[in-house]
Amino acid sequence: MMMFRGLFERLYPDQPNPIQITTLTPYGVGGPDPIDTISIYYNGTQLPFYHYVSQSLSQGLGLDVELSMRVAHTEALKPPQWPAELLQSVARYVIQSGNQLRHGDHITWSRPLDGSSHSIVQYLLVSDDPELSETLVDSDRKNSYKRTLRDSRHIRLIHLVGVTKDELQAAQYWDGGTVLELLKSNPVIGRRLVTDPSRRSGVLYERVERGISQDGSSLSAAVGRCSWEPIGEGVTFWPIAEEGYARLTPEPGNSGDSTSVHSVAGLVLKFNLETASLLPLAIRSRLPNRLNFTFTSWLGNCSITFVSHLSGNTSWCSTHRPYASRSSAVQVCPGPDLLEELIAAVSCLASPSQVDIPKHFNFHLYNLIISIYPNDW
Repeated sequence: MMMFRGLFERLYPDQPNPIQITTLTPYGVGGPDPIDTISIYYNGTQLPFYHYVSQSLSQGLGLDVELSMRVAHTEALKPPQWPAELLQSVARYVIQSGNQLRHGDHITWSRPLDGSSHSIVQYLLVSDDPELSETLVDSDRKNSYKRTLRDSRHIRLIHLVGVTKDELQAAQYWDGGTVLELLKSNPVIGRRLVTDPSRRSGVLYERVERGISQDGSSLSAAVGRCSWEPIGEGVTFWPIAEEGYARLTPEPGNSGDSTSVHSVAGLVLKFNLETASLLPLAIRSRLPNRLNFTFTSWLGNCSITFVSHLSGNTSWCSTHRPYASRSSAVQVCPGPDLLEELIAAVSCLASPSQVDIPKHFNFHLYNLIISIYPNDW
């Protein structure tokens, strides 16, 4: 990874041998941590910070990303360990789920990033690196900067930014990329988007509220703690990929596998409280506007998509068959009556601190249960 290493040598010319954290057993031979090497650089500017950078995801695992995080300098003699552990957890999620992290995305970590009991910086926003080029080119040819399609590939440097609950909600209800730009005006965060677990919230409330009223919400998906279970037995039918929707008769000769779609008789949807706080946004703000919303499990083992019945026939389900699953993914398409009941029921989740949990919403007529559990569920 000569190109990649050279980029940081030019950024930090006085640190040819940065501090490095390495795994005892590489991930490729059974180790638990997917990042074999994390380099830590020090920037002693007016806003001093440590710069943590993974340098093995694109080489050892062949991924097209590397992860970074800038963390405020403290009086401690050594850089803290928690940012490296956080990068390992995020890398593990990317590998296990197959999901890509994009500029403006968020991660509902739901606990202090530094492991303390008092920090309100408990969530992450995903940013293109604010200082380096969005795309790096990795070449395995030493002593050569010639790049060809055969020996080079694009690597995205993804930057993680620790944020507070208010800042997370601003990104959820408005636009993550715009909130990142606003955060740069906070002197504690700065243009390099430094994470400081000791800081207070820096969101600009009036600007965010005005943006939401003018632009609406751009959020169409979220990663959190969620799962689903079927109630009763359903019917298997098969998707027609080229037409984009499902045929409601079985394909002859097929007995059902991971590509088949199942019409589910009923559902139990489970969320922790932090993830459930987005249900009002998903159901009230998007479905009536012909927009869908997807929840993906942090573990990468399932997804739940709420489908607008006004969005056409490009989904597996419909108002006649409101619940459908394919492998570990499920779709929910509430008709007008169920949608009205859902909007009224989940409105309380917009103020999660006032909700007694566990809480169960039981829609008997529609064979649907939505259960809310504590954040550590």
